[in-house]
Amino acid sequence: MQYHVSLPANWSPNKKWPILVTLDGSNSEFLHNNQTFAQARGSKPFIIVTPFIVSNTGKSTDYSKYNYSSAVWDEIKNEGTIRFDEQGVWKSSMKFSNTITVKKNSLLQVGQVAATLAGG
Repeated sequence: MQYHVSLPANWSPNKKWPILVTLDGSNSEFLHNNQTFAQARGSKPFIIVTPFIVSNTGKSTDYSKYNYSSAVWDEIKNEGTIRFDEQGVWKSSMKFSNTITVKKNSLLQVGQVAATLAGG
């Protein structure tokens, strides 16, 4: 699964950081979603990860918004969109496992509507 990441100011791999996983809605504007949360975060010390999920588009997926290969689309077709997203969100979050402490099923996932909360 592909994703956008926004690291906090003064980020260092030698420190543990909280992580916020954000999910964009049906517009699949992943970069905009990540940037909105990063702006709202300001100087607060947490990592923002915005995975390119596919289950949020219903039946009208705009494939041009994704840079997945045909092999990945075949995987999505075989697994189903929910399974692909569920596994992908977890795996993309765990790429930072050396900098965060996370228990499975404890990740907070929010949509862009909550971006103001990240800043407040």
